Amino acid sequence: MRYIKFVLLTSLYILLVYYLNNKHGNIPPIGKFLSPYTGFLKNAAPVKESHEIHIQSEFISKDTRVVFDENNIPHIFATNETDLYYLQGYITARDRLWQMDLQTRVAAGRLSEIIGPKTLNLDREKRRNGLKFAAEKAVEKMMAAGTKEVVTAYTQGVNDYILSLGQKDLPLEFKLLDYQPEKWSPERSALLLKLMAERLTAMEADIENTNFKNYFGKQVFDLLFPNYVAEQSPIIPRGTQFDFNETNILKHNSQYHGSLHYKPIELPNRNLGSNNWAIARKKSITKNPILCNDPHLFLNYPSVWYEMHLVCNDLNVYGVTMPGAPGIIIGFNGQIAWGLTNAGRDVRNWYAIEYQDKNRNNYKHDHQWKKIEKRIETIKIRGQAPFMDTVLYTHHGPIVYDASFNNVKDKIDLALTWTAHQPSNELMTFYLLNHAKNHKDYVSAIEHFMCPGQNFIFASSTGDIAIKQQGLFPKTEMDVDKFVLDGTNKENDMDDFIPMSHNPAVLNPERGFVSSANQHPTDETYPYYYSSGEFEYNRSRRINEILGRNVKFGIQDMILLQQDEFNFTAADLLPNLVLLLDSNKITHNKYLNALKGWNFTNSKDSKQATYFELWLQYLKKLTWDELYDKKEMINIPDNFILSQLIKHQQNIDLFDYKITKKQEGISDIVNMAFDSMQVTMDKLEQEDSTKSRWANYKGTEISHMAKIIPFGRYEIQIGGNANIINAVGKTWGPSWRMIVELTPKGPKGFGIYPGGQSGNPGSIHYDEYTEMWRLGQYRKLYYVTNVADLKNQKTTIYFKSKKS
Repeated sequence: MRYIKFVLLTSLYILLVYYLNNKHGNIPPIGKFLSPYTGFLKNAAPVKESHEIHIQSEFISKDTRVVFDENNIPHIFATNETDLYYLQGYITARDRLWQMDLQTRVAAGRLSEIIGPKTLNLDREKRRNGLKFAAEKAVEKMMAAGTKEVVTAYTQGVNDYILSLGQKDLPLEFKLLDYQPEKWSPERSALLLKLMAERLTAMEADIENTNFKNYFGKQVFDLLFPNYVAEQSPIIPRGTQFDFNETNILKHNSQYHGSLHYKPIELPNRNLGSNNWAIARKKSITKNPILCNDPHLFLNYPSVWYEMHLVCNDLNVYGVTMPGAPGIIIGFNGQIAWGLTNAGRDVRNWYAIEYQDKNRNNYKHDHQWKKIEKRIETIKIRGQAPFMDTVLYTHHGPIVYDASFNNVKDKIDLALTWTAHQPSNELMTFYLLNHAKNHKDYVSAIEHFMCPGQNFIFASSTGDIAIKQQGLFPKTEMDVDKFVLDGTNKENDMDDFIPMSHNPAVLNPERGFVSSANQHPTDETYPYYYSSGEFEYNRSRRINEILGRNVKFGIQDMILLQQDEFNFTAADLLPNLVLLLDSNKITHNKYLNALKGWNFTNSKDSKQATYFELWLQYLKKLTWDELYDKKEMINIPDNFILSQLIKHQQNIDLFDYKITKKQEGISDIVNMAFDSMQVTMDKLEQEDSTKSRWANYKGTEISHMAKIIPFGRYEIQIGGNANIINAVGKTWGPSWRMIVELTPKGPKGFGIYPGGQSGNPGSIHYDEYTEMWRLGQYRKLYYVTNVADLKNQKTTIYFKSKKS
């Protein structure tokens, strides 16, 4: 009997130990997680950090140090570049290791290894889009002369930090998700850059446009998705003379004409964009050039960016880096400053594939059958057997959608050609920009940048300002690349590109400023045709209107401009909507009276901003009801186009609400939308009068990257919106605001981002800048030349070389 009890108790103990030390669904291994020696309590960072930390390293060649200032920004002082980038890798991993790991897992299609089967389709989509395939090609370029030493040193720094960790030291998310960090590699840095390329270029609508054209015809398509609009304010000033001509395109392109059923796992967010501008000396109060940049990306904790200062020999550069990639991405040195916005150009084509037979071993192209290359993607799944996905590759690129993926009902397989699949080395651009001294250096640096297309803005201490739209852009005929193409026709191949020397650019324009906000790069005189992944119309007009005024600007003016919340869409559209309202709605209506007195500003406390936004949303649903009703994916026209139709073409048939027997016109639609807005707002304000405040209605949030709710911040009280300079939406917004004045005595920098330097939710540095960002405040960026000049030192990490 005693033996039986012993066996039962022992078995129960073993089961309990097993249960407590293994993950069950979304519940972490409770035993490990609660352990006082290695569990989550070890992630509670002390409020007062040590003033000195000493680390020995076999990799660095000489003793050096990293000094953290009062804002927890690391200033790395090294005697050579190998040590510098090693330390950058080490320090970045120290604060952002889990973020680095997760982002590259997403790009590589490896989330299911740690999450389980619910992310399988996302993993399949990333692999079928060819992100890993593209990263493999990029590594070959990165590991060539010029950046090999940089990438190798950075990788070694990350891995040395990983090797220093015990179980207790792991970032909290590794413990929650119950997995271990793995060795860093150059390929993971490449994956990070390809993930950013996907987020900024996967906004083409070829499939949606094909469906639209099939339903409504090319004439209606051209009306709602025009190549150019007269009211645009392009990046390169109107009237700029281009000193080159288009080389002839002798192609006879053919399109695919069937309907396409598909729905991407990750829908593109077409609100992602950015602003940048630079003013020349003649527009500056201090007679010094000023450069500003605020990239609009998803708002997450940890933040997209990690702020750093790198000093070594003749290199002294400050700015933000993407955790996982060496160098400064947006920033400044002693001679120049630079910034980025997304070009919005279409650099992805989709091809309908025809096979020789059902075995899909050969496909038709240029009147012959070509062999399919089959790439087996093994996707490991936590708690299950691996999933084997066979991805077919054509010369166009990978076949993303087929009968085995994403329910393609019409059995038309679609291959993707994307400039990110081309071998390239974007890291070289940033390495050279970090070292650049003048405009010539800037031009040489960005020549290495191919995808995603970006508007590189530039200013120098000698007074030059410039902007160039840089990337590898396909050369094509008018409208061809807007639709799914016939993959059998050689003339459709994306194999001819605009010479990079012909990319739109301007140096020191007469107007005294350069700017971009994701709009058209040029007016109609540019010799090459291009189409849009997504162009923006209103932020650019507002920026150019303000900078074009006959006044001079200082730092405070630039701060106000980055915070500008004027709603150009409302200013354009609302007066015309009011004119179309029935007369019985005009008298004594509280919503209409409020809107009539509105200054078109989406401030956080504005109720009018909410009224207008809701009215606009109902108006769009009623106007585009034919589009929303379709089973296939169909693109919805931009708000700017809707505004133009209401101003200039009120009699078009699209303003009929198809669900009713009556033939509605624009006035009917506007009134129906107003009535719906009024009913919704009455109900909302009866529940809680504060819900109609713009900040509450919009509900901006910064969520944790793994959607762990307690690690995020919600209902952030901030204004702005899409198509507004202060482009803060629900889940996206200015991810880094930077203003730099280039003075003869050195640069003066100011910046802020929503988050903090630490990726640890248990640290005071996790989200310490968010409130400043919300309030529109900035921190001074401490740009110094040596350690002694940094007066506000907080913590110093001394790295002692075992070689010295």
